[in-house]
Amino acid sequence: ASLISANLTAASLREANLELADLRTAILIGTNLTEADLNGVCLRSANLSEADLHRAILTGADLSEAILNGADLSRANLAGAY
Repeated sequence: ASLISANLTAASLREANLELADLRTAILIGTNLTEADLNGVCLRSANLSEADLHRAILTGADLSEAILNGADLSRANLAGAY
């Protein structure tokens, strides 16, 4: 799915399957991504400030230049993420 530059501020995407989605430059400030499947997702230059990524699956995700200020990445799977 292509969600380039989407504004998903404060959205509830808990347990969502966003595998391989393109979220480049997306605005995800305060978004709930708890336990979401973000396997292989592109989050390049996305703003994830204050986002809840607790237990999210971020294997192989592209986090280059992403803004993660205050994001909760506790127990998230970041294997192979860059």
